Amino acid sequence: MTRDITPAGSPATGAVDEAFAEVRASFDRFCLAAGIEALGTMRGPLSW
Repeated sequence: MTRDITPAGSPATGAVDEAFAEVRASFDRFCLAAGIEALGTMRGPLSW
């Protein structure tokens, strides 16, 4: 195969970059919340 099938123009990456940044932020928040919950589970209930 000798033809180049890549499109001539570059795709609009601004929207993709923005969407990826939002997914990354959401994943970071998820990991933080899961970590806090795991630490709370390991620590047990507070006894004031």
